[in-house]
Amino acid sequence: MTTNDTLSIATALRLDAIAYKQKLGVLKLPNKPSGEKMRYLITVQQVILFANSQNQKIAKDFLTYLIQPKVIGDYLKVAGGRHSPVLKPNWQDPFWTNPQDPHVSTATKTINEGQTHLFYTFTNPAYSMVLKENVWGHALKKVLLHEISTAQAADEAVLRIQQIFAQW
Repeated sequence: MTTNDTLSIATALRLDAIAYKQKLGVLKLPNKPSGEKMRYLITVQQVILFANSQNQKIAKDFLTYLIQPKVIGDYLKVAGGRHSPVLKPNWQDPFWTNPQDPHVSTATKTINEGQTHLFYTFTNPAYSMVLKENVWGHALKKVLLHEISTAQAADEAVLRIQQIFAQW
């Protein structure tokens, strides 16, 4: 069992109808222990166009084409629903709510009816550095090797995270 916000697992099995519809399940995340609804973590795909790129105009022309509701909508459907639309008109397409496709329709319902929050790495680049350095993994390793106590490991990790955020 794994969370799979891009539906990559389901999309990989889409052409195997038996696996896709009978062997692969999809569930909404449970409520928090307090009973409150879970806030679903989401990502927003971004485009980077480097300032010294030799093909600025071609890239901008392509992006102008791609972000047209019909074009991006068709692309997202052909990609098997791995990414959800951000443009409201695209949500009107029955592809996203088709009950015959339990994976895409459940993901759509989850996003549209639930509360969402961007992954922390999208809200502050310092989070990316915390993940890159594997701060908590290193802290856990020290505890498992009996080098330091759990409290000491937590203190060290928090200190390192504070240092990373101070750099930003």
